Amino acid sequence: MWLLWIITIVNVFMPQEAFLSGRFNVAGLPINIFDLFLPIGILMAIRGTRGAPGERTHPLLIWTLVFFLAATFGGFFASQTTGATTYELLNTARNFIVLGLCIFLGYRLLSRPRAAHLFLFVQIAGGVVVGLLILSHFGQRVQDKLSVHGGINALRVIAYISIYSGTAGVFLVIAILAGLRVMPTPICLALSLVMIVGQSATLSRSEWVSDALTLIVSLVLVPKARVVKGVIQLGVTLLIFAVVMSAGVALVSRVGELDMGKYISEKVGSLDPTDESSGHAWDSRLPGSTREFQLGLESPLFGRGFGFQSSIERVEGRAAYGFYHNVWTATFCQCGVLGLISICLTVFGCFFIGRKLLRARTDKASAVWGAFTAVTGIYFFFIGLTTFSFNTERGAIPLGLVFGMALRARAKQLALLQQLQEHQVEATYNNQSGYLDYEQPQSDYLVPDDYDAEENAPPSDYGAYPAY
Repeated sequence: MWLLWIITIVNVFMPQEAFLSGRFNVAGLPINIFDLFLPIGILMAIRGTRGAPGERTHPLLIWTLVFFLAATFGGFFASQTTGATTYELLNTARNFIVLGLCIFLGYRLLSRPRAAHLFLFVQIAGGVVVGLLILSHFGQRVQDKLSVHGGINALRVIAYISIYSGTAGVFLVIAILAGLRVMPTPICLALSLVMIVGQSATLSRSEWVSDALTLIVSLVLVPKARVVKGVIQLGVTLLIFAVVMSAGVALVSRVGELDMGKYISEKVGSLDPTDESSGHAWDSRLPGSTREFQLGLESPLFGRGFGFQSSIERVEGRAAYGFYHNVWTATFCQCGVLGLISICLTVFGCFFIGRKLLRARTDKASAVWGAFTAVTGIYFFFIGLTTFSFNTERGAIPLGLVFGMALRARAKQLALLQQLQEHQVEATYNNQSGYLDYEQPQSDYLVPDDYDAEENAPPSDYGAYPAY
């Protein structure tokens, strides 16, 4: 797991400029620091970690990797006629392959559910760091009054992987509403505020929309017993967010000598399909997405090959269509149905496997990691529809690692439930804690390695989930 921590920490702290400038060329392909980490990870993953008694490889892992492998071969095969340069071909292929590799690493390197629980705090810390870094750079640009000469876009900060802030920020809000005891509620709220406000400073409508829709859809993770209390908490949380955001907008307007409120109103207004007074947010996205879909239909099984869109942009002009801003159509165009199935299994698998981990309620570590995985899947579905995200190497890393670890945690959870059933151990759901209670048999190997009676003690009111 230590390698996964290092990869995440580097991905969090490294600005895009340093990432690009630190590359070196090998056979025409710029090699970056993650290209050095991943082979090490593969060697470690082949060795793997010890499985739990009765644990079997999760079938969804097998199917996902099979489709990734098939899509990769198909993408290379189809690329023989694209006219893409070596760099265009290998760079886009790497961006696709790294997602499958990270799924494999996450699965094979997870030793026990508690390791995923600890990794969650790495993700949260990463989201906080990214949020603070974005706010720091944004504040400096406001102080320097860059918008006076360069326009409002001169304030945008797109140097860091804001995905970490989006997923972790929304998750902490859902954890509060669902009664998951990750950290004390005031700390969860404060950290979530830092991450969401920090990510908003990118001035990207894609991220604003993704955060909002992820929060709305993730409400399905809140148990029925907490719906009323959750609605009240959500209202209070949104009110706090609105007050802080309003104060921030006023401060930026005053210090930067600009009307930030008017700019945000125009940005939000562009999301209204009935408002014809100005352009819409999707005007810069639809041409590229539509063209990618049409090109993909010409070769629906294997797609047009890696680097195909890049070759078109090189010939017709980089701003000709705005390719790659919709991960779903971009993947379909270059890898066909095989590639589309691969990313569907990953993103939707995050939600369904995460939800299963949460609802089974065998232990706190699995439940909390399941909730985070489900939120991650929802977030990547929306961010993938709106902009570059997990079709880049750095954006694919968090999605792949989270999904891989969730699959392994689920495999261990299923092994535990199977062992309990085979040994006829009586297990019931505690109505106070919401977790599984069972008598300790003579052999203690049935209990998860990370089971801590004190840590799994009943939190304040939480309705129990049924077995899933």
